[in-house]
Amino acid sequence: MSDREKLKLALEEVLDSGNYTELFFEDIFKLWVKDGISPEVILREIQALENVDDFLLEDVEINSKWNGKIPVWILHQNFCPEKPDTYFKRGSSSATKDETQFTKKNSPLKGLWHKHYFDNNNDFLNQNIENEKRKHKILENSLKLVSMLSRISEQAVTGEWIIFKKENNINTYLCLAKHDDGDLAIAEKMKKAGIAV
Repeated sequence: MSDREKLKLALEEVLDSGNYTELFFEDIFKLWVKDGISPEVILREIQALENVDDFLLEDVEINSKWNGKIPVWILHQNFCPEKPDTYFKRGSSSATKDETQFTKKNSPLKGLWHKHYFDNNNDFLNQNIENEKRKHKILENSLKLVSMLSRISEQAVTGEWIIFKKENNINTYLCLAKHDDGDLAIAEKMKKAGIAV
């Protein structure tokens, strides 16, 4: 079975009643193949949105070496791809903030929703750590790992976005976007892919 087929199968398993666009699939696949980020970080957020408790991507080689856990790198001073700082347990609840609707009056995304997903890039981690230190002054001088674990335990992690719409209690997953892409650029990306916004 090809990686594309494995990903399609995993999406079908996690989507209880929802569906997805080809753009969404290609965004996840690119994240996996080009950026080396496991699709499970996206799938577990969809799993939370769809209220599905099954394990995902059980036979994907990229996850098998972690014994069913999702690796997380927090401290980047001595980044080593073989030694993550911690792990998320597969099937655990989301560590990110709840989904949020776009509500700005003039936003081309007004009425759509976004859900954060965990991405282990430096900007993402630093922003979450700074947010946590502002929230809890006692963490100002703590290790980055302590601040990040605090944020994870509060399910307050922010990051990049899963863009989706809700209609009749069914989610349609439209695309992935970077937090700082801007609403207009995200809308243009979807329009270019033939998705009505």
